[in-house]
Amino acid sequence: MSNLLEVKNLNVKFRLDGGKIFDAVKGVSFNVPTNSTVALVGESGSGKSVSAMSIVGLLPRETAILAPSSEILYYGTGSARNLLKLPDADLRAIRGKEISVIFQEPMSSLNPVFTVGSQIAEVLRLHMGMTTKQALARAEALMEEVGIPYPKQRMKSFPHELSGGQQQRVMIAMAIACEPKLLIADEPTTALDVTIQKQILDLIAKLQASRLGHRVWRGVPLPKYEGRTRREHDDCDETCDQIARAAPPRQRDVVLVVVVVVVVVVVVGSTHGS
Repeated sequence: MSNLLEVKNLNVKFRLDGGKIFDAVKGVSFNVPTNSTVALVGESGSGKSVSAMSIVGLLPRETAILAPSSEILYYGTGSARNLLKLPDADLRAIRGKEISVIFQEPMSSLNPVFTVGSQIAEVLRLHMGMTTKQALARAEALMEEVGIPYPKQRMKSFPHELSGGQQQRVMIAMAIACEPKLLIADEPTTALDVTIQKQILDLIAKLQASRLGHRVWRGVPLPKYEGRTRREHDDCDETCDQIARAAPPRQRDVVLVVVVVVVVVVVVGSTHGS
C-alpha cells in the first residue's frame, strides 16, 4: 500500500529551566497510508500533539530538540521529502496548502484584530494566488459550506463575536480552503460542550464524504487505566500511547488522520508506491 506520510523514529525533547531536558516523544514511528484512517490515541500528555506538530514544524525552536535520526517523509509531491530537513521557505509552501491544521483553541488561534472573513481569505491569497475579491468570495462560500449561518454578514465578524462552535467552524473553513492533502485536527472539540462537539465531528465527516468521497472515522476519548491494554474500537485498534490504524473502504485517493483524546487529522492523499 502506498503512503502519504511516514514518521520514522521520532524523538522530541524539550529544554526546561535549570538546564533540564524532558523526553516528550520517544522513538515513535507510524505511516499514513493513502485511502485509510490513522489515529494517534493516548492519555493527556502522552505526546500526541507534539507528534502532530512535528509534522508541520510548529514546535518552538528555542526549546524543542529533534533527534538527527528522526524522519518525517512526505510523499505529496511524488518523491519523498523529509519535512524535518526542509528549508523554511519550502516548509511554508507546504504548510497551509498541502498540510493544514485545525487547532485545539480557536479563540487563541484566530487573530482577534481581523475579521474571520479576512483571515480565511488570507490563506487563499497566500497559497492559491487569488485576488482579494476572489479570496473573499471563496471565503464566504467556505463559511456557508461549514454551516455558519448568514455567511455574508459573518464574514465581517471578529472572532469574539462568534460562539465557540462558530469559531471552530471558521478554523475548519481555513483548514480546508486550499484542498490540503493532509489535514491535522489537534483536539478540535476540546473547548466545546458535548452537543457542539458532536456537530463539529459530524461536520468533519460530512465534509470528508462530500468533498473527498471518503468517510471520516472518528476517535473517542478513552478512560485512564492503571494497566494499559489493547482493545477493539470503532475508530482505532490501539489505545493509550500506541498508534492506531484503521482501514475504511477505499474510495478515492484520500487519507484521514485522527489523533484522539482528542486530536483529529484529516488527510487528502497522494500516490506513492511503498
